[in-house]
Formats: sequence, C-alpha cells, structure tokens
Amino acid sequence: MSSDYNEYNGISGNSADIGGIKGKLALAKFLRIVGFVSPFIVIPFMLVYHTFLLIIPVVAIGVLLLFIGLKIKNSAMDEYGKTIVEPMARQVFPNAEFTYNEKYITLDSYFDLGLITRDDDEYVTNHLVSNDEHELENFSLLCEHTDTDSDGNSSTVVTFRGTVVKYKTPTNIQGVVRVIASKPLNLLVVKKETTFVRKNTPITPEKIETGSVTFDENFEVFASDQHTGFYVLNAYVIEKLQAFRAKYGTFALTITADTLYVSFNQKDKFIFVPSKISDIGDNPFLEARNNLNELIESLNDIAFAISKSTERERTI
Repeated sequence: MSSDYNEYNGISGNSADIGGIKGKLALAKFLRIVGFVSPFIVIPFMLVYHTFLLIIPVVAIGVLLLFIGLKIKNSAMDEYGKTIVEPMARQVFPNAEFTYNEKYITLDSYFDLGLITRDDDEYVTNHLVSNDEHELENFSLLCEHTDTDSDGNSSTVVTFRGTVVKYKTPTNIQGVVRVIASKPLNLLVVKKETTFVRKNTPITPEKIETGSVTFDENFEVFASDQHTGFYVLNAYVIEKLQAFRAKYGTFALTITADTLYVSFNQKDKFIFVPSKISDIGDNPFLEARNNLNELIESLNDIAFAISKSTERERTI
C-alpha cells in the first residue's frame, strides 16, 4: 500500500464541535418525542372537556415539532461530516472532501458497470472523495419505491441498500470483468443464491466458468468476452477473491483497465455519521480509517494479481 495511506495514526475530534453536535442531537430527539407524544396526551383531555376545536392546532404543532426535530438532526449530521469527518479524512487524503447528504452525484456509470440498482427514490450519503491519483470514492446508497396494493395500502420497497467504492489502480486488462460473490441461501434441501445486483449486463454479456468447483459455487463471473475472463481469473487472483469474500462477505466487483469498483450489500460499511449521541465514540474516525486502509490494501492485492496475469499473457 502507498505510504500516503499509512501516515495517519489517529486523531480525536474537536471536543467543542462534538459537544455542540451532541447538544443538537439531544434537542432534536426531545422535539421529536414531544411532537409525537403531545397529541396523544392532549387529545383525551379535549374529548373529556369537549374542546374539539383545539385538536387540529395540537396535531399541527406536533407535526411541526417533528419536522423541526428532523431538520435539527439532519443539520447536526451535516455538521459532523464537515467538522469531524472531513478534517480527519484529510489526515489520510490531504485533498479529501466529504459530504454527508450528497445531492450532486451521477450514478449512471455505477449502474452500467453492474454495481447498483436504480429506483424512483435514491439517497446518497457519506460521500468521500480523495481527490488524488487513486480517485478513491466511497458512498452509501439507498434505493426504494412505494408500492400500493389493490386495497390502497402503501408500502416502501427497498431495492438497494449498500456501499460503493471506486479505486483507481492499473490492472492492464483489455475488457471488463465482473465478479459477484453472492450470499448462499439454503431452503431445506434446495440451495439457492441471492444477489443484491443484477447478474448480467450489456457491458459483460459472457458468463465465465472457471472449472474450479469451490470457486464457481460461491462466485459468478461475467466478462466482456471469454478471452478476458479466463486470463484474469488465474489461481492467484482466485485466491485473492476468496480472501476478499472471507473478509467482506457479499460483494460485486467490476474490473476495468485502470479502476476497481466494488459494491457491498451493507450501508455505511466504512464511514458512518451517527444519528444518536450514543453512537459517537471517543475517536470517531479511527475505525473508518482502519477499515478504508484495509480495503485499499485488499484492492491493491487483487489489482497486482490481475496485472501479473495480464503480463504473463503478453509474454506468451
């Protein structure tokens, strides 16, 4: 791993900033509790004393308190991102930028590469970009839509909840390869596999079978062409992918000539902005820093194994 990613040895957040954020979160929680509970407390008295005209104002005040509490909570989380996460991220990535609630990001390329699904409502949070030669990008994504049944009952359907990472590092392959480590699902005697991304995509139409029973039972591989798929998946690369799965669980990895893209079936996997006081630790970014460093080291190992495979191909 590059020394740029090893220089940071831990840093505690500014206590005044954290204290102010905790105060906002406490106030937000208080307002939301009062807003939710107050109508249930006041309305019975109104019914007893027949003051029905006050019901609407009381409910309206409750809704307003809930809204204000939510706004204060979101403000506290945005502030945490800018005053705690971003300064500490810059100890690892000097030019890093962090946005908790990201509204300006294009997801089309990640969809085309088979890393995510798309839906009516999409929410991007915890967006970190390194702004260096590796162009590291990390973000959490929630995709959902509302279904309404024949009786008019509505429900929210989540189609994607995960974390996406982009890391620029040379592999020197000529096409595109996708590796999906899906989650085994045992239904009595029937074994199936569930995935959180679509399997086949226009960019990788070819299904690759490696001939390794253990690998093929736990991974699915798709490539832009058979030739690229087989040359990428040598024994060394397979070993690294198996180690990656053992460490991170379900994932989807897309390999291009100069970039590795990976998505995980878990939201806020590496960077987490707390929404509760109890979630704020003594060193808020320490675990995230360690997790990102370990991920980068794993991705470098995979990229190195692939580049050695492509080097051998060119010498044949």
